[in-house]
Amino acid sequence: MQVTTKVRVTLELMHELAMRGSQGPTSLASIAWKLGVSLSYLEILCRSLRAKGLIVATRGPGGGYSLAQDPSEITVYEVIRAVELPGRLVGDGFNRPAVGEEDLITMGLYERAEREIAKFLSQVTLRDLLPSATQSPSQLKNAAAISFERMLERLNRDLTPA
Repeated sequence: MQVTTKVRVTLELMHELAMRGSQGPTSLASIAWKLGVSLSYLEILCRSLRAKGLIVATRGPGGGYSLAQDPSEITVYEVIRAVELPGRLVGDGFNRPAVGEEDLITMGLYERAEREIAKFLSQVTLRDLLPSATQSPSQLKNAAAISFERMLERLNRDLTPA
């Protein structure tokens, strides 16, 4: 499985919004600076996330973006689906037309892998990626990075053929 830059940045954006949820709306400029991506790129991603009802925008002074629901109600799969086309979780070969018998076998494998990945990602919420409430403030930054990395490691481990 390949995690595209678009998916990675979108998950990082949603993770940031979940982390800052109690602080109110968050400016995209502050998230863009923290993630090291352009503001215009985040604005494009936010349009898709807003269209799917995953985030809301607040205009005016102190405005910005926030999650539309509690982090426990938003799955990683929903976030990915907001920015990525169906059939893109397992690679580019899935979307091309089948030519021969071998292609039909491979496409069947891709379809099965897509269903299994979707099932797994539908069970992981943004809340699962947040650090524990019992951690001290000095531990929160490292815990957030670790939890996100663990989710990616778990994905790779669970989806890599033995």
